[in-house]
Amino acid sequence: MNSDKSVKKGILSGTGSGIVTTLCCVGPLIIILLGFGTFTLALSVSQYRPYFIALGILFLILSILLHLKKKNCCHIEGLKRERLFIISAVLSMGIVYLGALYVIVPAISPLVYEDSRDSNPVSGDASPEISNKLQNQETYETETYESYENVSEPVNQSDEGGEDTSLSLQHKLILKIGGMTCQNCADIIEGGLRELDGVVEVEVSYPEEIGEVIYDPGKITKEQIVESDVFSAETGYTAEIISDEQVEIKS
Repeated sequence: MNSDKSVKKGILSGTGSGIVTTLCCVGPLIIILLGFGTFTLALSVSQYRPYFIALGILFLILSILLHLKKKNCCHIEGLKRERLFIISAVLSMGIVYLGALYVIVPAISPLVYEDSRDSNPVSGDASPEISNKLQNQETYETETYESYENVSEPVNQSDEGGEDTSLSLQHKLILKIGGMTCQNCADIIEGGLRELDGVVEVEVSYPEEIGEVIYDPGKITKEQIVESDVFSAETGYTAEIISDEQVEIKS
């Protein structure tokens, strides 16, 4: 009976410690899901993962010490008698942490970020320099399109089978992303970039630290993407442009 109680108490202590360690991953989801803040705030929380892990371990150690002190077992023999409590606490913490990190968060985060993107679109004001670049680029593309239109066939055509073969010119931006500590960081970055007006699609790989962004150059520039709130001192993430090339997307 005493052993069962020790195991139950150990599970409770370990579960509490595990929850603390996962706040860096679960916290951003709660912020976005309940509308407590923006993606910028969620991004800033996720960078403190090492501190949350350290806090969770500290919480576990304190709970074990308090349990041993209450049982007057602060010695070698006492540790042996309360080994079931200690083992169950440590195992519970590990299971909660790994379960949240590799099962719960990866399954839920895409749904949360996609829903937030649809219901709360966000666009930020660019700096004057970037705005001027964007305006100049839009003017150039308009003049280029008008020149092309005067010497070529209409863009919207259909093939013999009646399928629409019109093409939309977009850009594919490849970024080297720094500061990520887990897959949830990649998911949060994807969600933040998708909120930028002009970004069509985003895919971020945590193991490779690479981000691929498909965007409309008529609405946003690569400078705006790299200098957005997603990559700032506040969030702790950085982005370096590897390549930027024009791609044809069938509409």
